[in-house]
Formats: sequence, structure tokens, C-alpha cells
Amino acid sequence: MPEFPQTDASMVIDVMRVTNRVSGREIFRWQLLSEQGGAVTASNGTSINNTRIMSEEDMADTDMIIVCASYQIDLYTTSAIKAWLRKADRKGIVIGGVESASYVLILSGLIRHSPTAIHWEMLAHVRERYPEIDISNDPYEIHGKRFSSAGGTATLEMMLKLVGYLYDTSLATEVGYQFHHPQVLALRDGERDKRTVSLRLRVHEPSLIKVVEIMEQNIEFPLEIEELAKDLPISRRQLERLFRKHLNDTLTGYYLKLRLRSARELLQQTSMSVFEVALASGFASAPYFSRAYKNRFGVSPRADRQKYLSSYGRSGIPEIQVANQIH
Repeated sequence: MPEFPQTDASMVIDVMRVTNRVSGREIFRWQLLSEQGGAVTASNGTSINNTRIMSEEDMADTDMIIVCASYQIDLYTTSAIKAWLRKADRKGIVIGGVESASYVLILSGLIRHSPTAIHWEMLAHVRERYPEIDISNDPYEIHGKRFSSAGGTATLEMMLKLVGYLYDTSLATEVGYQFHHPQVLALRDGERDKRTVSLRLRVHEPSLIKVVEIMEQNIEFPLEIEELAKDLPISRRQLERLFRKHLNDTLTGYYLKLRLRSARELLQQTSMSVFEVALASGFASAPYFSRAYKNRFGVSPRADRQKYLSSYGRSGIPEIQVANQIH
């Protein structure tokens, strides 16, 4: 909508973009829509120039609509926008908004009973006008087919939570890691804080955390499982149970995934040869590395690198392709 919050719109798109990149597959596709189409100016004066006119046709393959709105909501929430959103709701599409957009949903009659978050500048106005609506003080809310954020970093947190809800919490953690999100990545003096593993994996088992830390520090020269577990106050069997319970994986399986993730980062971010990447990731055998990589990512290391370069270019900066909102 006109005068939309550019930062929030960028966060929404970038979380989807990074999710696709980290997962290695097209989980999200999106398109930018507006009432009139063409250029729409943000509240900071910049513009998005390639929006399409919103229509019922856009709803055919759409799972989710995210409204970006900031100022003059009463003016910009036209009868056409309200009718379009209500029609999307009748089709079962999940609808949410960022910053002040939950007010758009209220005006459209789409928020009645579920708590909703909104930018702090709008709190008093909306509460006075709609006392029956539960306006939350929390930075974001996700309930059923509605979600909302109060803007800023709350939008990033909400999008990460949605990735976790819709797909996988471990994937959401990896995406958050890319954004240096404080709940995912804790850095101090350039070194990873001891809390990082706990925050990133959302576990609080000391033995499991310690083993994961050791694994992450020994990628190029992997340790034997017995060596990983030798100084722990629990048995290997107990440790295996912790991995299955909290990480849904075995010790060896999780360690292998860590090494393959490191290999993928090297393939995408460096000019090292495939064999050099294999060695740096703890694989002495190139054929074994290729098989393990393909089993994990569904494509060979060489093909994955080519796919990455063709999609993102050697600069590593992706060209955002406008497609469906979410597929």
C-alpha cells in the first residue's frame, strides 16, 4: 500500500529468498501486488516499480498474502482492497500484515477474536476505535490464519517463526543464522558465544550442546564418536537418545550434516575445487563425498555450484525473481 514500510517489506522478501537459498529448493515464490499496479512509493520515499494490479486471478495459486502498510491507513484502505482481502479469506488464504497492516485487516473485517500486533504509534488509536479487538503488546502474533507484526525486527522474528511453523524449525534456525539474529547467533568479541548452540538449536542439554560444539570445531578432521563422548557424564547410548529426542537424528547423521553444510557454504562462497572442498569438510574420498552430498541435497556438488552461480551470480547477490506469493 502507498507509504508502506520499506524495511519490513524487504525483510519479508529476504527471509523468503534466504529460505530458498539455504534449503537449496524453491520453497517460496512471490509477487508484488498493489491496487493500481506499477510504482508504489514507500514511507522513506523510495519506490517499488514492478507491482501488479491485484486481482482474483492472483489468488489461484496463492497460499498466503502479506499486507505491508504504515501511514494513512484509513485513506489507503479502499473498498476495493477490503473486498479483495475478504474474497481471499473466503478462499482459505492465510492473511497477515506487518507494521500497521493489521489495522487494514481490522477495517476489512478479518480480525475479530484473535490477538493482533500493531506498530506502537497506532495502539491508542485502534484500541479506542475498536475496543472489542484484542490489540497485543507483543511484537508479533500468529494465530490460525492470521499473523501480524509491529514492524522492525519484529517482522524478521515473525517471518522466521512462520518458516518454522510452515516447514521446519531447523531450517528457520539456519535462515536466522544468515541474518545474525540475536536469538540464533550470539557473538562476542568476534567469537561464537557459548550460548549460541543452545539458542540456535533451542536445547538446554549440556552434554548435547558440548558435543555439537566439538563437532562444529572439528569439521576438517572429524573425530570418532567415542572421542566425542569420552569426557561426558553420560553414556554414548544416553547421548544417542538425546540426539534423537532433540535433533531427530543420530550422532553420526548429525555430524555428517554439519560437514555437508560446511561443504555447501565453501562451494557457494569460494573458488575451491570440489576435491579441496571435500578435504576441507573431512572427506578423504571424492566419490564418497559426492554420493553423500547428492543424498543430502539431491544434486551433485558440481551441479549445485553451477546452479548457485546461475541463480545468484558470482557476486553472491541474488536477482529476486517475481513469481507467485507463496507456492
